[in-house]
Amino acid sequence: MNEFKLSDEEVQFVRNKFNLNQEHTDVFIRQCERYNLNPIANQIYPQVRQGRLNITTGIDGYRLVADRTGKYAGNDDPVYDNEDSPRTASVTVYKIVAGTRCAFTASARWDQYFPGEKQGFMWKKMPHLMLGKCAEALALRKAFPAELSGIYTQEEMEQAGAPDPVEPPRAQRPVPAEQPVDDEADMHKRNLVSIVQKWTGQQDVMDLCVEYLQHMETPIDGTAPAGQIALAVSFAENCISEGKSFDTVVRNSGQEVQTETKVEEEVPW
Repeated sequence: MNEFKLSDEEVQFVRNKFNLNQEHTDVFIRQCERYNLNPIANQIYPQVRQGRLNITTGIDGYRLVADRTGKYAGNDDPVYDNEDSPRTASVTVYKIVAGTRCAFTASARWDQYFPGEKQGFMWKKMPHLMLGKCAEALALRKAFPAELSGIYTQEEMEQAGAPDPVEPPRAQRPVPAEQPVDDEADMHKRNLVSIVQKWTGQQDVMDLCVEYLQHMETPIDGTAPAGQIALAVSFAENCISEGKSFDTVVRNSGQEVQTETKVEEEVPW
């Protein structure tokens, strides 16, 4: 197996991507090299919680590390205590030990890994898959402790709470190109684009923001209160994350459109 090594340019890319400080970058890169997993290929991730660095990977990364030992002999499908509403999942992983295929079984319990209502959307949507991944990770770590100690899967770590928000360096944020001002209306329109782009550079978010402001009978020329534009951005991103159109949200649950124009938090512009 070839030794994994990131170039200086790749290390800088990883640091910028996850907005890590130098200490966290050095620790994370050493762990990438230890596990032979590539962060640029999304095989391993750094997560900072309350200033502390956690190294996580997906279940495929776990399987890859185990497979590279040459001793990984597969695993059984998860077994659940209740197929309708699973509360416990057990997985058996097999490892070749002194020429013999040995079984390593571990169980994961819902109440120990469910991250709560706020972060538990995928858990409620696919409970078997999420709980099964945690059980498989436990079994793999039991079978391959030397190779997998100190690294956890994303599903296991969700119960620890949301990571600290990743703020990209200002140099990486999309900045609208300056154009000559033709008239006052055009200036206001570009002002709206500039405000929204401080939150996101996605065109689909921009389009939904305009729909929201029109629905609330709020000016779309950039003269709307900053708080109202912040709500428009939040509403648009929620629509996209849930795969819903603006009309669907308004028609099915009109309450999802927030009418408050007051925002308690300071708006970052």
